[in-house]
Amino acid sequence: MKILIIGGTQFVGRALVVELLSRGHEVTLFHRGKTGSDLFPEVESILGDRDSDLDRLAGRKWDAVVDTCGYYPRQVDASCKALLDSVDRYLFISTISVYADRDNNTLSEDTGTLHPAMQDADDLSNETYGPLKVRCEEVVREYFGDRATIVRPGLIIGPHDHTHRFVYWTVRAEEGGDILIPDTEEPITGIDVRDLAAFQAHLLEQGTPGTFNGDNPGFNWRDLKEVLANALGDRGKLIAVPAEFLVENEIRVWTGLPCWTNGTVGQVPVIKSVAAGLTHRSLAESFRDTQTWAADCGLKRPLKAGLTSEREQELLDKFQNS
Repeated sequence: MKILIIGGTQFVGRALVVELLSRGHEVTLFHRGKTGSDLFPEVESILGDRDSDLDRLAGRKWDAVVDTCGYYPRQVDASCKALLDSVDRYLFISTISVYADRDNNTLSEDTGTLHPAMQDADDLSNETYGPLKVRCEEVVREYFGDRATIVRPGLIIGPHDHTHRFVYWTVRAEEGGDILIPDTEEPITGIDVRDLAAFQAHLLEQGTPGTFNGDNPGFNWRDLKEVLANALGDRGKLIAVPAEFLVENEIRVWTGLPCWTNGTVGQVPVIKSVAAGLTHRSLAESFRDTQTWAADCGLKRPLKAGLTSEREQELLDKFQNS
């Protein structure tokens, strides 16, 4: 297959390029060249900004396009319009943040989404991210109908993760010493970027239409604590603190203590996705590979997410002396 990827040089797109090339597909990248410009020298790159340079794709034909970085409806509308007659399938990477209530056990891919943002909305924040993606999904379906495929991943983890959310725990275990963790066994919404890439490739190869969640029901804090303990060995202990302590000390979910949501984010069903070809690797494998990558990169605290060394020690002292 000939596949165009909008993006493709940072994290989600990077893993997809690797997966597609391993399957023998012909890949074209459309990106700004601001990150990973030296990656994939064997792949055709068309440099340009999706806001102003879509005309550089004119006159070309691909079997499919994968949009890894569509955040605003106006952007997605423009790319759909430009590619309507140039691609057979439009695969859009959305998010589970489109769901209004992830604790609803009747949730499915066809129900329960947030009210969509306006077409011209351009204010991206934690509050607007979900509604913006809802409208982006609608735009793709309006243009492509049964030629549209939507994938809604949870927290994406694995090597090359520039957000450092899951990476924080691998770096923390590598560092050693007592580690502050939440006292919980709650589920963790997340999927390894390589499993997500393999699922996208499979959907493209099969020409599968529809909307699919990308999550791993096997991810939870019980297993993450076990993985952390094994990685830490005798170089320290896990110090579990209650949610009340974290809230009182203004530790934010997601970024303050990565993967901790204090029950605010539930997992989404993946029965439909598994039936369509989604497979999962273990949390231990994701952790090990991410830790190896982070160590090779020399990543150390402070990171983009998680506690600084000083803040963690301050919290440990406060908890142990309370």
